[in-house]
Amino acid sequence: METKKVLILGIDGYIGWALALRLGKKGHEVYGIDNLITRVQAMEVGGDSAFPLPSVEERRNIFNKYIGPIDFTVNDITKPYVLRDYISKIKPDAIIHTRRNEDNPNKPNGKE
Repeated sequence: METKKVLILGIDGYIGWALALRLGKKGHEVYGIDNLITRVQAMEVGGDSAFPLPSVEERRNIFNKYIGPIDFTVNDITKPYVLRDYISKIKPDAIIHTRRNEDNPNKPNGKE
């Protein structure tokens, strides 16, 4: 199997992180961007996760120890040039968008 560079948008989420682990185990180079908004919003309302969430640094360390190198960047792709510059830098073979839709038309004001 040919190794690919894969960029995961929303890598800190439930789907994004599981996908990163799977792709990394298969030998692909994993890159990811996340603005950590779900963590921030949960803290703002005193919320918690169904299971303990490792910090970003802990996730990087776990990935590096058991799988290999990972580039997990904390940034906001809605800011001008962030995504374009990152794509230009790493030149991924594939981009997978897993970040949540904050403007869901089926929810009042985009919220549950």
